Amino acid sequence: MTKRGGRTLTLSADDYSMWVLDWKAHQIRIVMQSGEEHVAPMDSDMRRPSDEIARTFFDWDRWWLTTETERGHLVFAEVWSPVGDPVKGRPSVYLDQNRWSTIAKTVVKPEAVSEEDRTAARRIMKLGHDGGIRLPLSSATMQETAALFGGRRYEVGITIASLSGGWQLRDPLELRRREFAAWFAERLSMNAAVPETDAVTLEPRSVFGDRVESAADDDLSESMRKFMDALTWPSVLVSMLIDPESIAGVPPTRWADSNGDIAKWVASLTREQRSSATTLAAIRDNEGLMSSALSLIEAPSTLVSRLGPQDVASAVSDTRFGGLYTAVMAERHRDPNRRWLPNDLNDIMFLTCAAAYCDYVAAERSTGRQLTQLLARRDERPNVYTHLPDLVEALDRDGVRSASEVTDLAP
Repeated sequence: MTKRGGRTLTLSADDYSMWVLDWKAHQIRIVMQSGEEHVAPMDSDMRRPSDEIARTFFDWDRWWLTTETERGHLVFAEVWSPVGDPVKGRPSVYLDQNRWSTIAKTVVKPEAVSEEDRTAARRIMKLGHDGGIRLPLSSATMQETAALFGGRRYEVGITIASLSGGWQLRDPLELRRREFAAWFAERLSMNAAVPETDAVTLEPRSVFGDRVESAADDDLSESMRKFMDALTWPSVLVSMLIDPESIAGVPPTRWADSNGDIAKWVASLTREQRSSATTLAAIRDNEGLMSSALSLIEAPSTLVSRLGPQDVASAVSDTRFGGLYTAVMAERHRDPNRRWLPNDLNDIMFLTCAAAYCDYVAAERSTGRQLTQLLARRDERPNVYTHLPDLVEALDRDGVRSASEVTDLAP
């Protein structure tokens, strides 16, 4: 139940069966549980997600949204809800962009993929489409797909949209901020309530953190705004992924140059000094996030003043995802022969985040190997793989099955 313009509206699956938004005909069709149908023109202010989107269907019984593209592809997505268990026991598998590209190529041009990779890609598609795993996309996925154009953009985009099914990896900066908030709250013995958030989620806009605002009308109630966001966000993701226009990103060259300079500085120090130097670099890198985290828990200045240098150093090295990120950056800062490239930022940021919060990760080789070695030294469960066949072998070894396979194996 919600209120709008002084009217009370009740929205319930007891009443509705299907909502169809026909963007081409600019009309809405509502199917009731009784079978009765109502058709009406869309409001003039309703915006089509993209010229590439023909229709969207919301199934009230299954709580699914289906997006039909102009090329006739149907993309099924789960819809966020504040209640229930959307995970249903499915592990999360994060794919680096080059692994998504391999899967897309397996669909449209299988002869261009090695038999080993093709077999692995098809197994991942089977598990993704048939309720065996969750394949979240990230803002890095969106950014790197947006750099493509034309047919290649559509091929990769529709593959990602179809397999991710609405699942997203929450913005890494937001996850690190909340890690810091929880860490500081515990260290300062505060009873601050740090909002718990799932790193892999269906929640609208979570992939972009607070950089994207709700498009729902301001005069709607909070619950109705969340419902409208949940109802439209899967189609927004599809439209962003398959838009034929290339969007060139701005490469973080300043970030790469700055870290290259840090590596040169570290190389000039004695062996004993290098550990402290990389820790100092990590603290400076996280100053903004730590300040934001302290504001989030409303830590008074009298308590913050108690934090010493070792406390801050521990904050950047002992948190779940932030600790992995710091360790990878420190190793690279200690390597004077490494060339820092702009795309290293996405590789390090998103793969360390995925290694911390996802069950399995298919990574690019350089960062993937570094993470594998780091996790082994920490005696932590290995979950990072640099080849799709190795990932599939791990999934099979761990007994990950599709929904239909589970049904077939039931006594």
